[in-house]
Amino acid sequence: MEKKFAIGDSVELKSGGPTMTVTKHIGTVPFSGPSQYTGTVECSWFFDHELKKANFPQDSLELENLD
Repeated sequence: MEKKFAIGDSVELKSGGPTMTVTKHIGTVPFSGPSQYTGTVECSWFFDHELKKANFPQDSLELENLD
């Protein structure tokens, strides 16, 4: 699966929510060979001065709208 976002990209859920930063691409670790990208990214954001992190399918995200 192709990566849609780079580490450090500012993204938002397509359904709305806070602006988040992509912090990691989640892969699977096979028994042999390189890990394969799952299409999931870890994102972080702040809520009430507290750092939050969660994993999201990349297809549920879009780049931050700067308009």
